[in-house]
Amino acid sequence: MLSSQHVRRGALAQALRNTAWQFAGSWVLTGETPSYRGVSPRAAFDPGAGSWGAFELTVRYASLAIDADTFPVFANPATSARGAVAWAAGLNWILNQGVKVQVNYERTRFLAPGASSRPAEHDLLTRIQLAF
Repeated sequence: MLSSQHVRRGALAQALRNTAWQFAGSWVLTGETPSYRGVSPRAAFDPGAGSWGAFELTVRYASLAIDADTFPVFANPATSARGAVAWAAGLNWILNQGVKVQVNYERTRFLAPGASSRPAEHDLLTRIQLAF
C-alpha cells in the first residue's frame, strides 16, 4: 500500500508518501473449504448432535514505513515512531452461517531511533459477528 498526502505546517508544504504491506493466511482446522464469502461449517453448532461448527486459525505479519521527509518538520523525530511491524494470530469459531466469534492476539513494535522508542503494544481483540 502506498499512501500519499499533502501536508502543511506554516509556510512549508510537502507531499509525504508512507508505505505498508501485510502477509495474511488462514487454515480451517475442521476441514471446510474457505472462500471469499468466509467459511461455511459442514454442520452448524449443535452440541447435542456432537457438532461444534468450524474453527479457523489465522496469522498476519505487517509493516509500516513513514516517509523520512516527515521528520523533523511535520513530526518530532525524538518522540515519533518512524514505522511499525506487527504480527497477529487468531482463532475464529464459525457456529453457523450467521454467527462467528473471533479472538485475536496482536503485538506491534514501533520503530524509532534513540532511547525514546515507544514500548511494544500487546492487544487481545474479540468480536462476535452476526449476519442475517
